Amino acid sequence: MVFISEIIDVEKRAAQEETVMKSKSSLKVLSVLLSVFLVVSMVPTMVFAGSEDPVKILTQPESITAFAGDQWMLNVVAENATSYQWQRSSDNGQNWSNIGSTNSNYTNAKTDTMTVKVNKTTAGFVYKCVVKNSAGSVSTEIVSVTLLQQLEITAQPNNITGISGDEEVMKVTATNASSYQWQRSSDDGVSWSNIGSSNSNYTNTSVARRARKESKTRWAPEH
Repeated sequence: MVFISEIIDVEKRAAQEETVMKSKSSLKVLSVLLSVFLVVSMVPTMVFAGSEDPVKILTQPESITAFAGDQWMLNVVAENATSYQWQRSSDNGQNWSNIGSTNSNYTNAKTDTMTVKVNKTTAGFVYKCVVKNSAGSVSTEIVSVTLLQQLEITAQPNNITGISGDEEVMKVTATNASSYQWQRSSDDGVSWSNIGSSNSNYTNTSVARRARKESKTRWAPEH
């Protein structure tokens, strides 16, 4: 009976040990599965956190020709952009400085569209925009504004009185003028026609000073 009892005890211990081993094995498997799950769940965050597609500029800003006092809208269209900074250079692009919000000649210098007041100061620079995201930065093409000079008549021609056959001179003085064309009207200024060089009654009809022979016609410079 003692022998049989010992055999039973041994079998019980073996069964208990087998149960413990199975439990430990299950725990190991569960631990491995949990580790794999944690690694897999962390991979997307590790790979993609903080990364973006590179900035791509779709539309570049454009240079213009304008008069002093005009508004110049500088615009850039870009994909994947998170920030914009317009810059200017006084040495044709050798050195650049950010345009700040305190300069009254510029507005919205940290957006995709900056407004520039055209004047002698702003026309002395060239411009570009630095577009950024977390993947890096891209600069636009360099653009500039050409300042046109305002045309101004500083001295008007005078009315004249003369005798038929006399030769009279009419003169206009203007700043920043590139061309002149004298005109005449036979209906008190309702309609006008250019005076051509083939008309023997007039000379120098495309310059500031014009001579004419007496007639009953009115003239005015085109401006």
